[in-house]
Amino acid sequence: MRNVCDAILRKLRDAAAFNHASKDRLIAAYSRILGISEANLVWTYLNKRTHEEADRDDFDAEVVETVVQSLEALDAIELRRGR
Repeated sequence: MRNVCDAILRKLRDAAAFNHASKDRLIAAYSRILGISEANLVWTYLNKRTHEEADRDDFDAEVVETVVQSLEALDAIELRRGR
């Protein structure tokens, strides 16, 4: 998941021809998500789904909130009129 987010962010930054009113908000949301350390467990859970395993640590609530807020920000961006 992190690699996908990283690739999307890279494309957004490199796409000089992509001029959209929401480009800065897209970049900000992906940058916020990618600001979470690669070593954080949230990436493991996003990649492999969440399920109860006794040997796994709990989520860091602050990191989860960052992910949720970033995903909500991405979802709220209108990329095409009416969508």
